[in-house]
Amino acid sequence: MEQTFQDFEIIVIDNGSTDGTVELLKNYPAIVIKNDTKNLSHLFNLGWRNASGDIIAYLNDDAEVEKQWLEIIIDTFRRFKKAGTVGGPTVATNIPQILRLYNRAQNRKFRFLCKIYHAVVLENRLFDVGVFGKSGAYSIGGGLSYSINLKHPILVDFLSFTGAAVKKSIIQEIGGFDENFFWVHLDLDFFLRVKNAGYDIIFNPKAIIWHHVNPSGLTRSAYYLGRDLAILYTKHIHPKSPGVWLRFMLNVISFNALWVYKFISSSDTKYLSGIKGFVHGISFCRKAGKRINNIQRQRAHSRLSAIEKTT
Repeated sequence: MEQTFQDFEIIVIDNGSTDGTVELLKNYPAIVIKNDTKNLSHLFNLGWRNASGDIIAYLNDDAEVEKQWLEIIIDTFRRFKKAGTVGGPTVATNIPQILRLYNRAQNRKFRFLCKIYHAVVLENRLFDVGVFGKSGAYSIGGGLSYSINLKHPILVDFLSFTGAAVKKSIIQEIGGFDENFFWVHLDLDFFLRVKNAGYDIIFNPKAIIWHHVNPSGLTRSAYYLGRDLAILYTKHIHPKSPGVWLRFMLNVISFNALWVYKFISSSDTKYLSGIKGFVHGISFCRKAGKRINNIQRQRAHSRLSAIEKTT
C-alpha cells in the first residue's frame, strides 16, 4: 500500500490460513480467493487467471518490498522491450539453507567434495546471479546482499517468484504454470519456458525485496522436493556431451547424498523420502511421456485414416 506506483490491484490467494489473515485483509482493498488445494502451481495459476492487469507481479508471503519496487518493475518493462519477466534481489534476512550447507561443508571432512561441486557441477558460478547450469544446478547470488550493488540490469536464466513480475500475455502464451510441480521448481520451470519462447529475463538490482526466510529451514516435504526436482531435470536437462553428463550425474548424486546426510545427522527417516520422491518424479515423467506419445500416434493415425478415406 506504500508503493510509489499506485495503479495496481491486490489479489491474495488464501490457502487455508488460520492466523487471522482473512480478517486482517478486510481492512485493505484486496481480492481474497480461498483455495485449499495443496499445489502451489495451481495457486499461482489462480492468481493470474483472476487478475485484470497486463502485468502480474507475484509476491511470497514472506517477502517485504521496497517502496519503489513496482515503479522500478514497470520502468524496466518499458526500457527493455523484449523483457518477458522482471525481478531483482530477493535478499534473505536469514542465511538460506543452501548457503548454510555450503558454509558447513568448508570443514576438513567435506571441503574437497564442496570444491568439486563448486568447480565441476556449477563451474565456479555458485554465487553468480540467475545462472542455471547445464548440470541442473543453479546459482544463489540473486538472494545475497551483494547483488544490490550491481551497476545495471542484467540478463539472467531465472528469477525468483519470491518477488517477480511477468506479462500476462506471456503467461497465456506458454500455458501458465505446470501443475505437475507441487511445491518447488515451478518458478525455475516457468522462467526456462519463458526464455525458450524467446523472451528476456531481466534482473534489475534496484528492484529490491527483503526475503524473511524461515529460520527453521526445510518447510516442505522431502518427498516433494525430490519429486519436483526430478520433473524439472527430466523436462530441461538433456546432456549432449560426456562432460555435461558427468556434471549432471555429480549433481544428482550430490542432491540425493544430501538426504542421506540429513538422515544420518538427525536419525529422522523422513529425509530418505527425498530419494524416493526423486525416483517417483522420473517415473512420473516417463509415464507422462508415453501417454503424450500415444496420443500423438493416435492423432497421426486418425489423420492418416481420414486422408485414406478421402482418397
